[in-house]
Formats: sequence, C-alpha cells, structure tokens
Amino acid sequence: MNKSTLTTVPKVRLAANHWLMDCLYYFTKPYGQHIINHVVKTCSEAYEDYVSSHPGFNGHVHFIGFSLGGIIAYDIASMQWSEHEDGLPPWAKGDVSNTPDITVPPLGFKIKSIFTCGSPIAAGLICRGLDYLQFRPPPRTRIHNIFHPFDPLGYRLEPMVHPNYDTVEPVLVDRTKRLPRIPNLGIKSSIATAKPYIQSFWQSFFTVKAESVVTYSDHSLKRKEEELDDDGVRKKRRKMIHQDNTMMIPKDGILGTDGNMYPRLDYVLSENMIDAYASEWIVALKSHFRYWANRDVSHHIVKTLLDYQ
Repeated sequence: MNKSTLTTVPKVRLAANHWLMDCLYYFTKPYGQHIINHVVKTCSEAYEDYVSSHPGFNGHVHFIGFSLGGIIAYDIASMQWSEHEDGLPPWAKGDVSNTPDITVPPLGFKIKSIFTCGSPIAAGLICRGLDYLQFRPPPRTRIHNIFHPFDPLGYRLEPMVHPNYDTVEPVLVDRTKRLPRIPNLGIKSSIATAKPYIQSFWQSFFTVKAESVVTYSDHSLKRKEEELDDDGVRKKRRKMIHQDNTMMIPKDGILGTDGNMYPRLDYVLSENMIDAYASEWIVALKSHFRYWANRDVSHHIVKTLLDYQ
C-alpha cells in the first residue's frame, strides 16, 4: 500500500492509509477475518493474563470501541450466542445471509456491555445487507451507542429496532461539572471593579444604535432584518430542537418490530457553545476525535459500571 501511495500531500495520504483504509480492509473477507482473529486472540490473552494475576476474579468484562473498533466489537459480541443460556440466535431461523461472511472464534468470557464511541454500526449493518434484529448481541450484552450530535460517523441504532423511533430523541448523556470556582488571584475583584464601566459602555452602545436605526429607510430595515435572520440561522444551524411530534418513551426500553422489548441503545453527548459558531469541518473533526478526552463519556461509562455493582 505504501508503494502505491502518491507522494503528494503526504499527511493527508498518511491519515487516509491509517484510518480510511482500515474500513476497506475490514469489509474485505481475507483482511476482515484476519482482523477478527487478531482482536479475539488479543482479548482472550489479556483476559487470561488478568485472571492468572487475580485468581479470585469473578467480575464483568466490558468492551469499549472507537469508530471501526465499535463495529468489530459489535460483530464479535453478536457471534457469542450460547444456545444453553441465550437460546437460539435470531438468525438461526432465517437465511444464512443474515450474518456477515466471517467466522468469530468463541471467547473465554462473557461480554457484559459494549460502549461504542462514534462508531457507524448502523451504516456497517446496512452496507452489508444485515438487520439489527437478525444480527445482534445476546440479551445479556448491553450496547451503549455513544455519539456526538455533529460526528459525521455517528449513526443511530434504535430506528433499526423500530422505524417509528427515528423521531425519538436519543438518551442525553449527563454532563459533568465544567467550570471550577475561580481561585483567589485578584481576577474576581478586577472583574467586579470593571463591571460598572462595562455596563455603562453597553448602555451607551445600545442607545446610539437605537438612535441610528431611526434614520434607516424601510428597505434598509428589511434588508438588515434579513441579514440578521440569516446570521441567526447560521449560528443556530446545529442547535438540537425537540419537535412537537417527538415520541416520548421510557429510558429503560423500546419495543421492537418483533414484539420484544429492547434496552435503550443510543446515547448522545451535549453540544458545546463553540459548536454553534465554528466551521462545520472543524466541528466534525473535533467531534469525532475527542471521545477519549470527553469527560461526559468517562462519566457515563464509570456510572454504568458502578450500577452493575
């Protein structure tokens, strides 16, 4: 691959070879099977090493996958059905085409939950002609499909459970406390001293602006109103709103087209103030590559793990 890569824009091509090509490799049978085998082997070895160091361990095992890693974790977990504990897998009564063209070795442990961050699982299923209700992890494995609202690779899973749930808002991940108290470095007193001057400035500014508006013609006023409206649309283009026809359902489960109840799958992060003003490209890149540094994601995972105790 490196010999076939052009030498122009080397940084962009390096990123493409490291990130984009991984997806093409995984969805190609020989390379995809090799990736699955390697991931399963690595996970099994890590589990065995941990158990050997902690002989009395009887806790849960969880997967965390980012981007393509979430799809891989989903595929591995979906092939871990046990007829004795979970019953027949949903694809057993259907066609063989309801499963991907890969063979997943059995794991030596059970997966309690999967946390995926910015993983296009739904897109991966659709592109391979698969359906969530036919190819999914066993009920003992809980999926947390976490995504930022502006992540271009974030896709929802719940509409695949039932088409009507495309109007249902995903579960909003709780926000952690952001702003610590300002230390006593003289900053607060300086701001308090300058506050009257700032208020006086803004009052005089708005007074002058209001007086100048009177001299505008009706045509100028209309044009300025249109400009302000356009500017407001641009700034609020990313703001998530709740439609009147939004369905309200409990946080603990949704009803599938097969008549079974499924736990909530989609979890959305809160947007930041800068997301409403920055360029779409910058926001998209930042949203996809900031999961590991997002405190809300860490808080959600830790809170979920503690709930299992």
